[in-house]
Amino acid sequence: MNTLCSFFQSLGLAERMLAFVLIAPLAGGVLAGIDRKLTARLQGRFGPPLRQPFYDVLKLLQKERIVVNKFQNFNIILFFIFTVFSGALFFAGADILLMIFSLALAGTFFVLAGYSVSSPYSHLGAEREIIQMVSYEPMVILTAVGMYMVTGSFKVADIALYQKPLILALPGVFAGFVYILTIKFRKSPFDLSISHHAHQEIVRGLITEFSGPALALIEVSH
Repeated sequence: MNTLCSFFQSLGLAERMLAFVLIAPLAGGVLAGIDRKLTARLQGRFGPPLRQPFYDVLKLLQKERIVVNKFQNFNIILFFIFTVFSGALFFAGADILLMIFSLALAGTFFVLAGYSVSSPYSHLGAEREIIQMVSYEPMVILTAVGMYMVTGSFKVADIALYQKPLILALPGVFAGFVYILTIKFRKSPFDLSISHHAHQEIVRGLITEFSGPALALIEVSH
């Protein structure tokens, strides 16, 4: 861990942010492919290829741009920008509280995008997304405060270079954080706001009215 942190510290601020912007979508696509493959195997299916998430995004980018209103796409663009900004802050070793608030702001714009259309399915998905945000954000902030109490800093770089494993000093905080990750990652049964399994009562939930490039932007953001 210290070697990896030292490597990132040796890079310039702009270089670290650029590395994140280039690597994160690729790593996320691979992880999404592995997740879908494992899910299929557990259900007795062969499943899609590992490259399927990349195929999906490329296909969406080639589709016609159809929107219900301009406010819809405006919110999605801001959702994408603040998501990228949050990740860039993390790899730059910046203040972890600023990163958390930036990511929460990205989620707020995502919810507003759902409310900006008249679909009842989108509204229901947005309401469920708000409930999930309210349920996990306090624990995320508590985790950051706990790390500050041990390391004396909110800086990601200082926390990463701390000499002792934080899990030994914060076992309860770690357990709470792992618990809320299932909500944060929208894993079943906490996937009702934008479920990939198309639950009948909300169809695709918050993203029901999104298609083409806007939906591709949502997928890349996730």
